[in-house]
Amino acid sequence: MPFPFTSLHPCTIDDAISTPGEHAVGVRLPNDSEDSRRTRRRATRLATIAVALAALLSAGAKAKDAPVPSPTASGPREMVLRGEVVENGCFIIGGRKGEPHRHCALTCALAGESLGLLDDETKLLFVVVQDLTAGPAQNPLLPWIAQRVEVRGVTMERGGVNGVIVRQVRPLNPQPAKH
Repeated sequence: MPFPFTSLHPCTIDDAISTPGEHAVGVRLPNDSEDSRRTRRRATRLATIAVALAALLSAGAKAKDAPVPSPTASGPREMVLRGEVVENGCFIIGGRKGEPHRHCALTCALAGESLGLLDDETKLLFVVVQDLTAGPAQNPLLPWIAQRVEVRGVTMERGGVNGVIVRQVRPLNPQPAKH
């Protein structure tokens, strides 16, 4: 089974349209026969089963050697993080980031997807946590999608997810001034 929402995701559709002969699941292109769609669906199912089986086997092999993670969450602490601003869904599902993915990430973020910071040092993704009890608020990282920034804020970890409450953002590689 493919990941939810990826078959119609702008990145996948753009890739499918720009690459002749390769199509995203669920994307119908001109001159696309029922046989080719059926073959693609079958290949996708087989690939998904193969990936799931490999993941299960890999997890089983690592489980006996890996230390058991601590069930306790880390408490909030003030930190300075440096890294790239990414749209969480695209990054987690496909590793998409950087300038080539900027337009798609901005489109997704404006549609309501959350943003995060991929920390340079730890290579961990810190999801932006916002207090929305007073109503909707713009994500503080929105202006810096696909750019490196320094974020000062409060970090925490719960259930294996790292979060950051952003207090201050400073670009690390500012765009050159246009004359």
